[in-house]
Amino acid sequence: MGEYDNLGRVSKQSFLASTIFFFIVAVISVTIHFSIRYRYIRLHIQNEFTLDDGFLLLGLVFLIIAFSLLFTFIDAMYLAEAFVYGGPSFSERAPSNWMQTIFDLKKMKVVTLCCLWCSIICVKMSFLFFFKKLIDKLPSMMLYWKITLGVNLVVSVYGLLKYLLVCPYYYDLKALQCNRGYLAERFFATTIAQIVADVLSDLMIVVIPWFIIWKIQASLMQKAALIFSLCLTIIFVGVTIVRSTGLMVENETIDAVWGTYWLFITAELGIIMASGISFRSFFIAARRMSQSYPSFEQRSGSGATSRKPSVALQP
Repeated sequence: MGEYDNLGRVSKQSFLASTIFFFIVAVISVTIHFSIRYRYIRLHIQNEFTLDDGFLLLGLVFLIIAFSLLFTFIDAMYLAEAFVYGGPSFSERAPSNWMQTIFDLKKMKVVTLCCLWCSIICVKMSFLFFFKKLIDKLPSMMLYWKITLGVNLVVSVYGLLKYLLVCPYYYDLKALQCNRGYLAERFFATTIAQIVADVLSDLMIVVIPWFIIWKIQASLMQKAALIFSLCLTIIFVGVTIVRSTGLMVENETIDAVWGTYWLFITAELGIIMASGISFRSFFIAARRMSQSYPSFEQRSGSGATSRKPSVALQP
Protein backbone atom coordinates (compact mmCIF):
# COMPACT_ATOMS: atom_id res chain seq x y z
CA MET A 1 0.00 0.00 0.00
CA GLY A 2 1.09 3.58 -0.70
CA GLU A 3 1.99 5.98 2.08
CA TYR A 4 -1.24 7.94 1.56
CA ASP A 5 -3.65 5.04 1.01
CA ASN A 6 -5.03 5.36 4.54
CA LEU A 7 -5.71 9.10 4.48
CA GLY A 8 -9.24 10.21 5.22
CA ARG A 9 -12.01 8.12 6.74
CA VAL A 10 -12.18 5.48 3.99
CA SER A 11 -8.92 3.67 3.30
CA LYS A 12 -8.13 2.50 -0.20
CA GLN A 13 -8.39 -1.15 0.87
CA SER A 14 -11.83 -0.63 2.44
CA PHE A 15 -12.96 1.41 -0.56
CA LEU A 16 -12.08 -1.33 -3.03
CA ALA A 17 -13.25 -4.26 -0.89
CA SER A 18 -16.75 -2.91 -0.28
CA THR A 19 -17.36 -1.46 -3.75
CA ILE A 20 -16.18 -4.68 -5.41
CA PHE A 21 -18.48 -6.72 -3.16
CA PHE A 22 -21.58 -4.64 -3.92
CA PHE A 23 -20.67 -4.46 -7.60
CA ILE A 24 -20.60 -8.26 -7.82
CA VAL A 25 -23.93 -8.47 -5.97
CA ALA A 26 -25.43 -5.89 -8.36
CA VAL A 27 -24.31 -7.81 -11.45
CA ILE A 28 -25.62 -11.09 -10.02
CA SER A 29 -28.93 -9.43 -9.08
CA VAL A 30 -29.49 -8.10 -12.61
CA THR A 31 -28.54 -11.48 -14.08
CA ILE A 32 -31.04 -13.28 -11.83
CA HIS A 33 -33.70 -10.69 -12.61
CA PHE A 34 -33.50 -11.16 -16.36
CA SER A 35 -33.05 -14.92 -16.04
CA ILE A 36 -36.27 -15.31 -14.06
CA ARG A 37 -38.13 -12.71 -16.06
CA TYR A 38 -37.48 -14.29 -19.43
CA ARG A 39 -37.58 -17.93 -18.39
CA TYR A 40 -40.70 -17.78 -16.26
CA ILE A 41 -42.50 -14.44 -16.30
CA ARG A 42 -42.01 -14.00 -20.04
CA LEU A 43 -43.91 -17.21 -20.73
CA HIS A 44 -46.82 -16.42 -18.43
CA ILE A 45 -47.38 -12.68 -18.49
CA GLN A 46 -45.74 -10.62 -21.21
CA ASN A 47 -43.25 -10.99 -24.00
CA GLU A 48 -42.05 -7.46 -24.67
CA PHE A 49 -38.82 -5.93 -23.42
CA THR A 50 -40.20 -3.07 -21.33
CA LEU A 51 -38.85 0.39 -20.55
CA ASP A 52 -38.22 -0.46 -16.91
CA ASP A 53 -36.04 -3.38 -18.02
CA GLY A 54 -34.21 -1.08 -20.42
CA PHE A 55 -33.47 1.49 -17.72
CA LEU A 56 -32.28 -1.24 -15.35
CA LEU A 57 -29.91 -2.58 -17.99
CA LEU A 58 -28.70 0.92 -18.89
CA GLY A 59 -28.11 1.66 -15.21
CA LEU A 60 -25.93 -1.43 -14.95
CA VAL A 61 -23.97 -0.33 -18.05
CA PHE A 62 -23.28 3.08 -16.48
CA LEU A 63 -22.21 1.36 -13.25
CA ILE A 64 -19.84 -0.96 -15.12
CA ILE A 65 -18.26 2.01 -16.91
CA ALA A 66 -17.81 3.90 -13.64
CA PHE A 67 -16.40 0.86 -11.88
CA SER A 68 -13.92 0.26 -14.70
CA LEU A 69 -12.78 3.90 -14.62
CA LEU A 70 -12.28 3.74 -10.85
CA PHE A 71 -9.14 1.65 -11.23
CA THR A 72 -7.59 4.26 -13.54
CA PHE A 73 -7.67 7.06 -10.97
CA ILE A 74 -8.06 5.66 -7.45
CA ASP A 75 -4.33 6.03 -6.72
CA ALA A 76 -4.41 9.61 -8.00
CA MET A 77 -7.49 10.32 -5.86
CA TYR A 78 -5.62 9.35 -2.71
CA LEU A 79 -2.63 11.37 -3.90
CA ALA A 80 -4.88 14.43 -4.21
CA GLU A 81 -6.22 13.67 -0.74
CA ALA A 82 -2.64 13.80 0.52
CA PHE A 83 -2.28 17.32 -0.88
CA VAL A 84 -5.44 18.37 0.93
CA TYR A 85 -4.40 16.89 4.28
CA GLY A 86 -0.66 17.40 3.91
CA GLY A 87 -0.77 20.95 2.61
CA PRO A 88 1.70 22.61 0.21
CA SER A 89 4.67 20.96 1.91
CA PHE A 90 3.54 17.58 0.59
CA SER A 91 4.57 18.62 -2.94
CA GLU A 92 8.19 18.17 -1.87
CA ARG A 93 7.55 14.46 -1.30
CA ALA A 94 5.03 13.92 -4.10
CA PRO A 95 5.90 12.00 -7.29
CA SER A 96 7.60 14.09 -9.99
CA ASN A 97 4.61 13.80 -12.34
CA TRP A 98 2.05 14.76 -9.72
CA MET A 99 0.76 17.79 -11.65
CA GLN A 100 -0.26 15.80 -14.73
CA THR A 101 -1.67 13.13 -12.43
CA ILE A 102 -3.98 15.69 -10.83
CA PHE A 103 -5.13 16.97 -14.23
CA ASP A 104 -5.92 13.43 -15.39
CA LEU A 105 -7.68 12.70 -12.09
CA LYS A 106 -10.02 15.65 -12.48
CA LYS A 107 -11.18 14.54 -15.94
CA MET A 108 -11.58 10.86 -15.12
CA LYS A 109 -13.30 11.53 -11.82
CA VAL A 110 -15.88 13.87 -13.36
CA VAL A 111 -16.72 11.27 -16.02
CA THR A 112 -17.02 8.60 -13.33
CA LEU A 113 -19.26 10.69 -11.08
CA CYS A 114 -21.50 11.52 -14.04
CA CYS A 115 -21.77 7.80 -14.89
CA LEU A 116 -22.66 6.96 -11.29
CA TRP A 117 -25.28 9.68 -11.23
CA CYS A 118 -26.74 8.42 -14.52
CA SER A 119 -26.87 4.92 -13.03
CA ILE A 120 -28.83 6.23 -10.05
CA ILE A 121 -31.22 8.11 -12.33
CA CYS A 122 -31.76 4.98 -14.43
CA VAL A 123 -32.79 3.14 -11.27
CA LYS A 124 -35.35 5.85 -10.53
CA MET A 125 -36.67 5.68 -14.09
CA SER A 126 -36.87 1.89 -13.91
CA PHE A 127 -39.10 2.09 -10.85
CA LEU A 128 -41.22 4.88 -12.32
CA PHE A 129 -41.93 3.14 -15.62
CA PHE A 130 -42.60 -0.15 -13.87
CA PHE A 131 -45.22 1.49 -11.65
CA LYS A 132 -46.73 3.33 -14.62
CA LYS A 133 -48.07 0.06 -15.99
CA LEU A 134 -49.93 -0.54 -12.74
CA ILE A 135 -51.68 2.81 -12.40
CA ASP A 136 -52.41 3.67 -16.02
CA LYS A 137 -56.16 3.26 -15.37
CA LEU A 138 -56.14 5.70 -12.43
CA PRO A 139 -56.17 9.32 -13.72
CA SER A 140 -55.31 10.89 -10.37
CA MET A 141 -52.29 8.64 -9.87
CA MET A 142 -51.18 9.14 -13.48
CA LEU A 143 -51.14 12.90 -12.88
CA TYR A 144 -49.02 12.32 -9.76
CA TRP A 145 -46.76 10.01 -11.78
CA LYS A 146 -46.18 12.70 -14.42
CA ILE A 147 -45.32 15.26 -11.73
CA THR A 148 -42.90 12.80 -10.14
CA LEU A 149 -41.31 12.09 -13.52
CA GLY A 150 -40.87 15.81 -14.16
CA VAL A 151 -39.27 16.37 -10.76
CA ASN A 152 -36.85 13.49 -11.31
CA LEU A 153 -35.85 14.78 -14.75
CA VAL A 154 -35.08 18.22 -13.28
CA VAL A 155 -33.06 16.62 -10.47
CA SER A 156 -31.19 14.52 -13.04
CA VAL A 157 -30.14 17.52 -15.13
CA TYR A 158 -29.15 19.50 -12.05
CA GLY A 159 -26.95 16.65 -10.80
CA LEU A 160 -25.09 16.35 -14.10
CA LEU A 161 -24.55 20.11 -14.40
CA LYS A 162 -23.30 20.21 -10.82
CA TYR A 163 -20.53 17.71 -11.51
CA LEU A 164 -19.54 19.47 -14.75
CA LEU A 165 -19.71 23.14 -13.80
CA VAL A 166 -19.21 23.69 -10.06
CA CYS A 167 -15.42 23.39 -10.24
CA PRO A 168 -14.55 23.28 -13.98
CA TYR A 169 -10.76 23.32 -13.66
CA TYR A 170 -9.40 20.50 -15.78
CA TYR A 171 -5.99 21.88 -16.74
CA ASP A 172 -5.35 24.16 -13.79
CA LEU A 173 -3.95 23.61 -10.30
CA LYS A 174 -7.15 25.18 -9.02
CA ALA A 175 -8.45 21.63 -9.30
CA LEU A 176 -6.77 21.06 -5.93
CA GLN A 177 -8.70 23.99 -4.47
CA CYS A 178 -12.04 22.40 -5.30
CA ASN A 179 -11.83 20.57 -1.97
CA ARG A 180 -10.78 23.52 0.18
CA GLY A 181 -11.74 27.15 0.76
CA TYR A 182 -14.51 29.02 -1.04
CA LEU A 183 -14.66 26.46 -3.88
CA ALA A 184 -15.22 23.73 -1.31
CA GLU A 185 -18.05 25.75 0.23
CA ARG A 186 -19.66 26.18 -3.18
CA PHE A 187 -19.25 22.48 -3.96
CA PHE A 188 -20.70 21.53 -0.57
CA ALA A 189 -23.71 23.84 -0.95
CA THR A 190 -24.58 22.54 -4.41
CA THR A 191 -24.06 18.94 -3.28
CA ILE A 192 -26.41 19.37 -0.31
CA ALA A 193 -29.01 20.87 -2.65
CA GLN A 194 -28.57 17.87 -4.97
CA ILE A 195 -28.90 15.39 -2.11
CA VAL A 196 -32.02 17.06 -0.69
CA ALA A 197 -33.65 17.03 -4.13
CA ASP A 198 -32.54 13.42 -4.61
CA VAL A 199 -34.11 12.30 -1.32
CA LEU A 200 -37.36 14.15 -2.02
CA SER A 201 -37.62 12.59 -5.48
CA ASP A 202 -37.05 9.14 -3.93
CA LEU A 203 -39.84 9.73 -1.42
CA MET A 204 -42.15 10.87 -4.21
CA ILE A 205 -41.53 7.56 -5.99
CA VAL A 206 -42.18 5.55 -2.81
CA VAL A 207 -45.69 7.02 -2.54
CA ILE A 208 -46.79 5.13 -5.67
CA PRO A 209 -46.17 1.55 -4.44
CA TRP A 210 -47.60 2.40 -1.03
CA PHE A 211 -50.78 3.55 -2.73
CA ILE A 212 -50.93 0.27 -4.64
CA ILE A 213 -50.32 -1.85 -1.53
CA TRP A 214 -53.18 -0.50 0.52
CA LYS A 215 -55.69 -0.66 -2.32
CA ILE A 216 -55.17 -4.40 -2.73
CA GLN A 217 -55.84 -7.07 -0.13
CA ALA A 218 -52.94 -9.42 0.48
CA SER A 219 -51.95 -11.85 3.19
CA LEU A 220 -49.98 -10.64 6.18
CA MET A 221 -46.85 -12.43 4.98
CA GLN A 222 -47.19 -10.93 1.51
CA LYS A 223 -47.51 -7.43 2.91
CA ALA A 224 -44.63 -8.03 5.29
CA ALA A 225 -42.42 -9.14 2.40
CA LEU A 226 -43.37 -6.10 0.35
CA ILE A 227 -42.89 -3.68 3.24
CA PHE A 228 -39.44 -5.20 3.78
CA SER A 229 -38.66 -4.62 0.12
CA LEU A 230 -39.80 -1.01 0.35
CA CYS A 231 -37.62 -0.58 3.43
CA LEU A 232 -34.69 -1.04 1.07
CA THR A 233 -35.67 2.31 -0.41
CA ILE A 234 -35.40 3.86 3.04
CA ILE A 235 -31.92 2.35 3.31
CA PHE A 236 -31.16 3.86 -0.08
CA VAL A 237 -32.23 7.28 1.23
CA GLY A 238 -30.22 6.70 4.42
CA VAL A 239 -27.04 6.02 2.47
CA THR A 240 -27.59 9.25 0.54
CA ILE A 241 -27.91 11.17 3.82
CA VAL A 242 -24.73 9.56 5.17
CA ARG A 243 -22.91 10.77 2.07
CA SER A 244 -23.98 14.34 2.80
CA THR A 245 -23.24 14.36 6.53
CA GLY A 246 -19.63 13.25 6.10
CA LEU A 247 -18.75 15.28 3.04
CA MET A 248 -17.40 18.36 4.80
CA VAL A 249 -14.64 17.86 7.38
CA GLU A 250 -12.78 20.32 9.58
CA ASN A 251 -11.20 23.50 8.20
CA GLU A 252 -13.86 23.78 5.47
CA THR A 253 -12.38 20.85 3.56
CA ILE A 254 -14.26 18.44 1.30
CA ASP A 255 -13.50 14.75 1.79
CA ALA A 256 -13.56 13.81 -1.91
CA VAL A 257 -12.84 10.15 -1.21
CA TRP A 258 -15.83 9.97 1.13
CA GLY A 259 -18.18 11.52 -1.43
CA THR A 260 -16.97 9.29 -4.26
CA TYR A 261 -17.14 6.16 -2.13
CA TRP A 262 -20.72 6.68 -1.01
CA LEU A 263 -21.86 7.62 -4.50
CA PHE A 264 -20.53 4.23 -5.66
CA ILE A 265 -22.37 2.47 -2.82
CA THR A 266 -25.59 4.37 -3.62
CA ALA A 267 -25.46 3.41 -7.30
CA GLU A 268 -24.71 -0.24 -6.52
CA LEU A 269 -27.49 -0.52 -3.93
CA GLY A 270 -29.86 1.12 -6.40
CA ILE A 271 -29.19 -1.52 -9.04
CA ILE A 272 -29.66 -4.27 -6.45
CA MET A 273 -32.98 -2.77 -5.34
CA ALA A 274 -34.29 -2.37 -8.88
CA SER A 275 -33.47 -6.01 -9.57
CA GLY A 276 -35.51 -7.30 -6.62
CA ILE A 277 -37.42 -10.35 -7.78
CA SER A 278 -39.92 -10.67 -4.92
CA PHE A 279 -40.63 -6.94 -5.08
CA ARG A 280 -41.62 -7.05 -8.73
CA SER A 281 -43.47 -10.36 -8.43
CA PHE A 282 -45.99 -8.76 -6.08
CA PHE A 283 -46.84 -5.99 -8.51
CA ILE A 284 -46.93 -8.31 -11.50
CA ALA A 285 -49.47 -10.39 -9.60
CA ALA A 286 -51.36 -7.19 -8.83
CA ARG A 287 -51.36 -6.33 -12.51
CA ARG A 288 -52.85 -9.70 -13.41
CA MET A 289 -55.48 -9.27 -10.72
CA SER A 290 -56.42 -5.78 -11.98
CA GLN A 291 -57.31 -7.26 -15.36
CA SER A 292 -60.04 -9.36 -13.71
CA TYR A 293 -61.45 -6.80 -11.24
CA PRO A 294 -62.66 -3.20 -11.60
CA SER A 295 -60.26 -0.49 -10.50
CA PHE A 296 -60.46 1.08 -7.05
CA GLU A 297 -61.88 4.31 -8.45
CA GLN A 298 -64.53 2.39 -10.40
CA ARG A 299 -65.63 0.53 -7.28
CA SER A 300 -65.69 3.73 -5.24
CA GLY A 301 -67.60 5.64 -7.91
CA SER A 302 -70.29 3.00 -8.17
CA GLY A 303 -70.78 2.92 -4.43
CA ALA A 304 -69.95 -0.78 -4.29
CA THR A 305 -68.74 -2.17 -1.01
CA SER A 306 -67.21 -5.30 -2.37
CA ARG A 307 -64.31 -6.79 -0.54
CA LYS A 308 -60.86 -6.02 -1.98
CA PRO A 309 -59.58 -9.03 -3.88
CA SER A 310 -56.67 -10.98 -2.52
CA VAL A 311 -53.50 -11.43 -4.47
CA ALA A 312 -51.85 -14.79 -4.96
CA LEU A 313 -48.19 -14.12 -5.51
CA GLN A 314 -46.27 -16.14 -8.03
CA PRO A 315 -42.98 -17.70 -6.91
